[in-house]
Amino acid sequence: MVFTSKTECLGTGNSQRVLHFQENEKGKFLATLIFRFSIFYLTVMALFTSGCAVNEDLIGKANESIMYAQIHISVAESLKVQQIYPDNFAKAKDELTKAREYLSSEYLTNKKLETARQAADSSTELSDDILKRYYREKIVPKASEIKQKILDKAKLDSDTPLIDRIPELDDIMKYNSELETKRKIEFLDRIGKNILALIGIENIIDIEPSKLESDVSFELGSDILSLAGKLRLEEEAQKIISDKDTYKGNYPDSTVTVKTKIVGYTDSVGFNEKNRSSFRWKLTPEEEDMLPPHDQPEQRRNFLNQCLSKRRAKSVSNYLEELILNSEGKDSKVNVDSQVEGNGEKYPPNIEVSGANNDPLRRICKIYSYCMVH
Repeated sequence: MVFTSKTECLGTGNSQRVLHFQENEKGKFLATLIFRFSIFYLTVMALFTSGCAVNEDLIGKANESIMYAQIHISVAESLKVQQIYPDNFAKAKDELTKAREYLSSEYLTNKKLETARQAADSSTELSDDILKRYYREKIVPKASEIKQKILDKAKLDSDTPLIDRIPELDDIMKYNSELETKRKIEFLDRIGKNILALIGIENIIDIEPSKLESDVSFELGSDILSLAGKLRLEEEAQKIISDKDTYKGNYPDSTVTVKTKIVGYTDSVGFNEKNRSSFRWKLTPEEEDMLPPHDQPEQRRNFLNQCLSKRRAKSVSNYLEELILNSEGKDSKVNVDSQVEGNGEKYPPNIEVSGANNDPLRRICKIYSYCMVH
């Protein structure tokens, strides 16, 4: 069998033109295919390189904005504001979710980064408005309410240590007028501290003093605790230690401070100054200089009784502190903050007394205690 060339088989004329036409169509098809593939390739590369060439500064800003937004959301959730302002909180959370979705896009672009940052900033603004509203509508009225309760208690008991917390409450209420001028993170830090302070004060609003009778706890004219006085304070210390241990359990990572305030009182009976050894205690050089002269017997007696009442209060305070700290082990996160006052011949508030010079109900030490965390 003899094979001839394609040209010989197809011959000339129309057959040859058909061949050229088919070859031309194949060329056009291949050219079109190559062109389309090139467009596809360039498009993919453009998308790929756009993700790699995003502005690093925009990435940092977007991440920072999302971080601030998350902090605001977390603070709001810890205060349960979503239960008070559900619609506003939902919007803030939606904006944060949107920001995260843009930042985690498969093909990241500068436009998406800017959109993510804007969404996060929007979330922060919404949360910030919610928290400021919460502060105005919930925190400030609560601080005012607690302050009034303390003032009412102070009318019955001027010795209450709660009166010392009034300046804190005033600062909490005053901060309301400064909200708009504070930077967001500074505001979050301050609102957290103010709320913790408010909770701490509210937890101790019902504290009442214990009374230590001086006739049982001290010898006549003495500031040294008797055995009976120590036993009585050990009972009192057990209550304080129990309260302290409860706080330690509730706040294991915090420092617990046991606050005590001891206020001493005496009657208005004078001293036998001819026998100064009967005092059982000595005046300091400063007190000797302040002691009124003998020709002012009432003022002199009052001054000496005031000194004795303060010394007795100090003895009570020292023994309580010793008992509390002895209940702790090594590396303890507990400390004791003691306050001592001597009111001498003043009548103890909220205690019915006869008015007699030698009234045993006047000869007392009042003991206040409560715990705080830091």
